[in-house]
Amino acid sequence: PMTFGKNNVPETSESCLVVFFDSDDMDDRAMSFIHELQGKVFVVMSKKMNMTKDRLSDVFSKHTSLPPGQTIFMEVQGNECISLCATKLTDSPANVVYFSPDLNQARVDLDNFLNLLDRRFSM
Repeated sequence: PMTFGKNNVPETSESCLVVFFDSDDMDDRAMSFIHELQGKVFVVMSKKMNMTKDRLSDVFSKHTSLPPGQTIFMEVQGNECISLCATKLTDSPANVVYFSPDLNQARVDLDNFLNLLDRRFSM
């Protein structure tokens, strides 16, 4: 999906990680999410990549039952983005969609995700 990048997003105090895991409708879920929240939040960065169980555990050490395979990661930013994401994604099965549940966890999630990208692309 098209992203704004860090330099083009209005300064805000809240950002979170949203992840769509490998499923038959993963791409459709991600695009629907983007369209539903368009104008309310910004997708700062997105990355679709193939994730092994080991890589998933690097990012989500507390969640051991996540499905390996194609995964879409999005850094979402905006006022009240965590509550907006929760409103839109709470009914989704946990093994299909993940979103940072609060600001403290969002910081950890985003750090883990960025560390994964650093390791993956520095090799």
